[in-house]
Amino acid sequence: MPGHPRDRAENPAAGRRRTIWGEGLHRPQRRLEGRGRGDHAAPATRTHDRWATAQRRRVLPPVRPDHRAPCGREAGCDCHAPRPDQPRRGDRIGSGRRRAFGDSQSSDLRHRNPHGSAVHGHERAKRTTPIRTGERPVKLSILGARVIDPVSGMDQITDLHVEAGKLTAIGAAPEGFEPTQTIDATGLVAAPGLVDLNVSLREPGYSRKGSIASETRAAVAGGVTSLCCPPQTKPVLDTSAVAELILDRAREAGFSKVFPVGALSKGLEGEQLAELIALRDAGCVAFGNGLSSFSNTRTLCRALEYAATFDLTVIFNSQDRDLAEGGLAHDGATAAFLGLAGIPETAETVALARDLLLVEQSGVRAHFSQLTSARGAALIAQAQARGLPVTADVALYQLILTDEALIDFSSLYHVQPPLRTRADRDGLREAVKSGVIQAISSHHQPHERDAKLAPFGATEPGISSVELLLPLAMTLVDDGLLDLPTLIARLSSGPAAALRLPAGKLSAGAPADIVLFDPAASTVAGETWLSKGENCPFIGHCLPGSIRYTLVDGRISYSR
Repeated sequence: MPGHPRDRAENPAAGRRRTIWGEGLHRPQRRLEGRGRGDHAAPATRTHDRWATAQRRRVLPPVRPDHRAPCGREAGCDCHAPRPDQPRRGDRIGSGRRRAFGDSQSSDLRHRNPHGSAVHGHERAKRTTPIRTGERPVKLSILGARVIDPVSGMDQITDLHVEAGKLTAIGAAPEGFEPTQTIDATGLVAAPGLVDLNVSLREPGYSRKGSIASETRAAVAGGVTSLCCPPQTKPVLDTSAVAELILDRAREAGFSKVFPVGALSKGLEGEQLAELIALRDAGCVAFGNGLSSFSNTRTLCRALEYAATFDLTVIFNSQDRDLAEGGLAHDGATAAFLGLAGIPETAETVALARDLLLVEQSGVRAHFSQLTSARGAALIAQAQARGLPVTADVALYQLILTDEALIDFSSLYHVQPPLRTRADRDGLREAVKSGVIQAISSHHQPHERDAKLAPFGATEPGISSVELLLPLAMTLVDDGLLDLPTLIARLSSGPAAALRLPAGKLSAGAPADIVLFDPAASTVAGETWLSKGENCPFIGHCLPGSIRYTLVDGRISYSR
């Protein structure tokens, strides 16, 4: 009878009748024989009703509320079937029934560690990833190398000894040290692993142009053991989740160390400040907005004051948006001859002067990236003379090329900010030589082939060059601009000091990030190419110097 208590649903929440596979009921999954129940959590929309069933009870309760003695049973069936909330034998000893459980909702403790305390982004970033086969730290001796360490001023022929990812000794081996591998480095130079402050890894969001694995692999081929990646990803690097993703994938790849640069504003839109402290805790070493300038100077000023409060470093790519809009080349004779829209030098110097004044007002640590003009370098020198906490870097190709390279409309020379005049190039070279510009970077921007096949104005700007960083930089030594120790300083200790990175030196106890190269040999650019981006105008050129080994934390990440 429908009105009989046995025909009613056990739970009032399931008052209406429906078929057993009716809408809204929890459908158990089919399980393998001998396995547990195996059901996933119920949909959150019916969390509070998920124990309800619209079916009448077909099995009487094994233990009655009044605990009366059970009636007789058939032979071989001495108890009722166990309910889902009971052990296999049904009734529990003593108490007669199992205590009811509350609703097992989704846990809110997934972000906690095994001991229950919170795990912050910077702690998650420390979680290790298994080292790839064949790339474990080795017990290694490097014998007879010319060791150049810009920090200590060392420049002599000696030995290096590596154990457990650290440089354990320079010179004589420690007592009892027995290497498992020895490298005869006679005729080679051993220097700190290079530090590149601007390498676009293209991941997440632009995997057709490059990936973290491909570009960090190309980096170690260029002698780069530590690199910074800018926030121009998709999604933008303005949340700790994106920073952690990049760090996790870099560890999985197992090549260069990656230090993310977080976005200074949300979405790089220049309107709202990003969560800088959360980004710092997730592993970001500095903050910038790329070439996307702030629309409101007051907002930028507040952002700098906030960063100064927490001793954060801000990276400036100083370029006036209005003066640079629509430009393709330096506003000079070459652009006029080719009929290309120009970007004047003042697009850099006007923005740079404003930014330096804001740095002076706020007291923030500032690094100016991608300088392109001699007057811009002079402004940096004046700021340093006034005692402002200011450093600067330059793209290596700006020290080699000028806007005259555009004369045949080759899109391989389309970069932003643009190549400038010979006078600007010479001024930048002098700033590098004097130390006003203390870091040389590749400003690596890989692109797929199609990105450079359109007419000049429709192509995407950028050069893929991290793989050639050391050989290209060696041309400055061949030109007599820099000696080798100074060049090594601009490629390692200088950039490391600018962003306070744990890299760029060779000393006992320091991470064994080492590059071994032959300065007397040569490299044919593009003979082996590891980056996804082939947009490099130097492919086919014979360049001085050849990298033999790159060690990252004592692992041989590259050898030739």
